[in-house]
Amino acid sequence: MILRHRASHLVSVLIALVVWIGFAGAQPDLRSDPRIDPRTGQDLRVWAPARHFDYQHMKLEITIPDMIVPKFHAIQTLRARAVGKDRAEMRLDAQGPVINAISSGGRSLAFTHERRELLIYFPAPVRAGTEIEITIDYDLDYSRSTPFTGLFWSAGRPGDPEINNHWPQMHTQGQPESNNRWFPCHDYPNDRLSTEILVDVEDGYQVLSNGRLISGKGQGPDRAGPGRVRWHWLQESPHVAYLVTLVVGKFAIVEIGGPDSARPGLPMRAWGPLGKERELRELFKYTPEMVAAFERYLGREYPWDKYDQVAARNYVGGAMENTSASTFFGTIASVPPETQQGIIAHELIHQWMGNLLTCRGWAHIWLNEGWASMGQALWDEEYARLQGRDPREAYLAAISQFLGQQRSNRGTAPRQPALVSNLYRNPLDVFMKQDNPYPKGALVLHMLREMLGEEVFFEGVRLFVRRHQFQEVETSDFRRCLEEVSGRSLERFFEQWCMRPGLPQLTVEIDWVADDMSLVIVLRQTQTINAYNPAYAFELPIHIEYADGRSEVRSIFMDTRESVTRWGLSAPPKDVIVNPDLTVACRPRINKSLSMWRHQLEHGPTIPARIEAVEYLASLRDARLDDLLELTLNDDSLHPAVRSAAADALADRAIAWIP
Repeated sequence: MILRHRASHLVSVLIALVVWIGFAGAQPDLRSDPRIDPRTGQDLRVWAPARHFDYQHMKLEITIPDMIVPKFHAIQTLRARAVGKDRAEMRLDAQGPVINAISSGGRSLAFTHERRELLIYFPAPVRAGTEIEITIDYDLDYSRSTPFTGLFWSAGRPGDPEINNHWPQMHTQGQPESNNRWFPCHDYPNDRLSTEILVDVEDGYQVLSNGRLISGKGQGPDRAGPGRVRWHWLQESPHVAYLVTLVVGKFAIVEIGGPDSARPGLPMRAWGPLGKERELRELFKYTPEMVAAFERYLGREYPWDKYDQVAARNYVGGAMENTSASTFFGTIASVPPETQQGIIAHELIHQWMGNLLTCRGWAHIWLNEGWASMGQALWDEEYARLQGRDPREAYLAAISQFLGQQRSNRGTAPRQPALVSNLYRNPLDVFMKQDNPYPKGALVLHMLREMLGEEVFFEGVRLFVRRHQFQEVETSDFRRCLEEVSGRSLERFFEQWCMRPGLPQLTVEIDWVADDMSLVIVLRQTQTINAYNPAYAFELPIHIEYADGRSEVRSIFMDTRESVTRWGLSAPPKDVIVNPDLTVACRPRINKSLSMWRHQLEHGPTIPARIEAVEYLASLRDARLDDLLELTLNDDSLHPAVRSAAADALADRAIAWIP
């Protein structure tokens, strides 16, 4: 018994050693994993900061003695509730303010302020669940402000031929974490508070901020002494710190809503350069229709007191969806209005997706930006409906553009961050990564709409909005709402499209075997497939057309490197079109006859299918195809997206033929 036991023990040890050696050899090289510091083993991902206080309300009283001098004095009152346990100190972000004094209940509080961190010490711990109100007296010198320092000031040029450059102007840009450069705050999107902004400034300047204007009986500023006025804005419903806005300058202001608009009862104004009133009305005239459309899609009326849109001088970010007051680049009123409807819709739908519901951390920013891009496509769909055109065509043309923007996305885990990832050095990185939250986020939403169907998808979206309004959300919150209404498990879908980087790269071989009247389709996934990156699982639609005008749609489920499908058909196909509605976010490389490609260009069932045919035919170095592409370019009956693809293709071919 003893010998047998020892032998058995020796065998077990040897087996364990072999397994351990094999396991150790299979471990990933830390040098290839950007999530881990190879020298120290430290996790380099960014985790949300703690919420030791739940911030309830901020009142910010700003005095600007002279707009020509870029300095102001401020008194900030913060009301907050201690969370979790008794708290002896409060931490705030404050990169720009110079703190003069901090007090609570008339008693001075000790504090330290180093770089970004402002630490406030209480004489006795604040009991958990108890509210405290603190007052911070500070000064801000923004003479060296840049477009990315939270608050940006541009000097006036009195002698400039353009009258709008005569006076100074300021605007803010808080996203992602820049508002702490002009007021102390918890500058991360996992907390929200109501805000109140009072600005004492020289008469003649206008001030815009969040919420409703309560000075001047809601019509304008109050008097604040000789030659001075005070503007008082109140944002009663809570929002996150990066959405707080302040714009000060001299503007033309026009009303674009009203009782006869598509959205009566909601104050809507456009602020822009003096003398551009007509252009502002024309530029933003569809805002009421957009509001009404998004209310229908999302099942929730516009959630704020008003909606202002302001063109700020020297604003470089394109546009920003500050709560109830979006900021746009200063020259937007001088460009063709029809080219700007996408950006207007993008910022407007953010008032729900991003402001009413806000990503809990930057890892989930696609819930904001993917929905904003989706809003552009939804408005294209709605506008086409208003114009009596095919709304589906318009919508799919927008989705095709998003796929084009992600065409080169060949990201692999763990080298590149996924759509949902907290791997970044600067929070701005999440807006510019390869798995870009704007186009890829919209593609994820489109795939869900196609997979679940129109009714179920929007039922889940409305549940998401209703359940999580005025809350911070994560990707799993959205998934659970869709699962609840659809009865489907979507964990695998979100895992492969959101939690891992890249898109599937697919090749398709299409062959007609006349002997046994069968269509053979061979699919191959050619992207990197390894332990970190398994083969994608998806159902790929195949559109089959026949010479007699009949058509049918079949599908192939694939979750391996290669799939071979054989279908017996009653007649030879005239064309076989893969993924015509972009149900799967990929642009496959397809091998089929030239006659099928020509047929797809001329008779493809969707805009993406025709664009795909343009791109394939343009890739062939055959000068005879130029005539076909030119006919496509000049065919007024085709959708502009198809004609644009033909124009791009001809330009690329002309360059390619240069020796």
